[in-house]
Amino acid sequence: MFPYGSSVAWKRKGNNVLFYYAALGVVSLFLLLLFQSGLTSSDKLLLGGTLTIGVVKALYYYSIRKKSYIEFHEDHLEIAQIPLLKSKQINYNQIHNVVMINNDMLTLNMVDGSEETIYRDKLTDVTFNQVKGILVDQLGPRSAHL
Repeated sequence: MFPYGSSVAWKRKGNNVLFYYAALGVVSLFLLLLFQSGLTSSDKLLLGGTLTIGVVKALYYYSIRKKSYIEFHEDHLEIAQIPLLKSKQINYNQIHNVVMINNDMLTLNMVDGSEETIYRDKLTDVTFNQVKGILVDQLGPRSAHL
């Protein structure tokens, strides 16, 4: 199991999201009050929904450090997708080759022509290098571009 990297960066991202949605809510409230004499129930629902989305996204970023980004298993690996979606499972025999791009990401080129990407900024430098090592061990000559 390889968790997401740097908890400080994810907390900062959570703070930024919270600030963005709070500012969006305040500006929306101001504009609604400026152009209308009062708030309708749909306006209140819109503002409440906006703030709720912001809080949920911020909580996700605050707790992401406890989640697994990549997991290696005997016959496949799993890469976490966006929130609320199941992790992407990739069988090792479906990987055609692995390519390092600009030292920032690993692209898994699949047999069917599709691609999956492992991003360096979602891991620490140490775990990113460990992931590369495991891929070299699992894929052998198909990882020659690392």
